[in-house]
Amino acid sequence: MSIARRLGAGLLSGLVALTFAACGGDGETTAATKIEVLPKDLLPASMAGLRVQSEDIEGTVKGAKRRSYLDSAGLYSFRTDDDLLQATLQVSRFDEEARFKDREFRQSVLLQIGSTVPRAFRMGDQTVYLSTGKSQNVVIWFKDEYLFVLSSREEFGRPRTLLREAIDLDLEKKLG
Repeated sequence: MSIARRLGAGLLSGLVALTFAACGGDGETTAATKIEVLPKDLLPASMAGLRVQSEDIEGTVKGAKRRSYLDSAGLYSFRTDDDLLQATLQVSRFDEEARFKDREFRQSVLLQIGSTVPRAFRMGDQTVYLSTGKSQNVVIWFKDEYLFVLSSREEFGRPRTLLREAIDLDLEKKLG
């Protein structure tokens, strides 16, 4: 499987995780959630020396068949000048039914992203959670009603720089 496909498979991990997280344990089904796509120009044109590009997730969010705790999401890729995918950032906003301040809710989300149990660490004032996927590192963090999932290739040489820049963007303020 190519690097782009592996990262692509992990790109919407948060969307998938939150779709399952919203399913009740009582076996009842609920209507699928309409998830809005965040603006294409939410992120700057470049970060950590990489070109930023909004990815098309319209079909994924419109095709959701299950209830989700998200009301909006966006996916942004970070590419070299020769178009090699190095990382992605998923930005998601929880809906009003999500208990995003609740520690147990957050833990259930964290356990569904990546392939290892996430470890908490600090990046400045922000607590972030590190997990891994196949040949990639996955960093997850919460800010107010927002969930951020940064996935990068193991070979990417500046993951901390990109993470710092992503945290410092204060996207939750820009989104209102």
